Amino acid sequence: MKRRSVLAVALLALALIPYLISAEVYRPVSVTFIYPLSTNGFGSGDVVSNFSLNILGGYLGSVKGCEIGGIFNIEKNHAAGLQVAGVANIVGENVVGLDIAGVANVTGKNCVGLQVASVGNFVGKNVNVGQIAGVANVAMGSVQGIQIGSVANIAGGEVTGLQVAGVANITPRDILGAQVSSALNLSGGQCPVQIGVVNIALGQNFTQIGIVNIAGHAKGLQVGVVNIARDHTGVPIGLASVVKNGQFHVNFWTDETAVLNLGLKFGSKTFYNVWTYGIQPLADRNKFGVGIGGSIPVPGPLFVDIDAVHYAIYGGLVPFRDPDGDYSYNGLTTVRFTGGIKVLSKLAITFGPTVNVWHGEDWDGDELRYFGVSMLEDTRRGYHTDIWLGFQVGLQLL
Repeated sequence: MKRRSVLAVALLALALIPYLISAEVYRPVSVTFIYPLSTNGFGSGDVVSNFSLNILGGYLGSVKGCEIGGIFNIEKNHAAGLQVAGVANIVGENVVGLDIAGVANVTGKNCVGLQVASVGNFVGKNVNVGQIAGVANVAMGSVQGIQIGSVANIAGGEVTGLQVAGVANITPRDILGAQVSSALNLSGGQCPVQIGVVNIALGQNFTQIGIVNIAGHAKGLQVGVVNIARDHTGVPIGLASVVKNGQFHVNFWTDETAVLNLGLKFGSKTFYNVWTYGIQPLADRNKFGVGIGGSIPVPGPLFVDIDAVHYAIYGGLVPFRDPDGDYSYNGLTTVRFTGGIKVLSKLAITFGPTVNVWHGEDWDGDELRYFGVSMLEDTRRGYHTDIWLGFQVGLQLL
């Protein structure tokens, strides 16, 4: 019986050896030249220290306090406090505090604090507070705080805060904050604010400022050369605003400056862009204009639009070409108050007054228009300025 008891104790001891060996050992101070040449030897992976000094590079179980490494610091488990390394800080699980590295900070799980690196920061799960890098920041989970990188910021989950990058911010889910980039902002979900060259928010967006803006559902302001949205309940401002569930109409009309005007009106249901081209064969002139406008909701078959269009006026009937080789400036700005009534399912009659401001070198207002009520004429310093009230009447294809 006694032998059996001794044998059982021996077997239990053998079974516990791995756990006893891997148990954490607390040592306040650890000094390493380069692993394993240290005060902890090959057992460094089981040591927890408050202060760790690594002449070249060190390896510890965890550090709770401060760690300084000439080249690298590696923690098997956690790092809490301050880590400073000439090249890299690598932590297998969680970081709480501040990581500063000459090249990169790598965290296997979560970072609750700030990572600063000249090249990149990588976190396997979530970031709370932020990442600042000379090239790129990557968080495979959510980010609550900031990501600032000269090239790119990538977050695998939701971002609550700010992403600032010189090239691209990429987040496949929602952003409860802002993306600012010189090239590309991409959000797979909603994003309140995007500022960059190309802004893409596949979900809901409130403000986009860039060259090209693309949104799933735009609720606020889009300012760019090209604005694209599936739905738009806000204000798109640009040369071209295309809304899938918005409006697209073709207009034909005549007024006092052109016998025939052709216009394209496209945008959201309440705010639109205008591109127009008009010809005046009797005066051997043409005009090309772009503008913006808004639709006022009116019940029934009626509608009311107000828009402002600026035209460049050219001699001859070929657009953008002056047959005399004279490239002098001649411009016309027209504010149109357009009422319309639907007469067929796809056709409406349009009409309404206009306010016109002419400013040019080649013609005066009397030469530009064939009718209208002049309100002001000025020919000082070689320029002709004329303001008059006009009228338009035409058709709109619905």
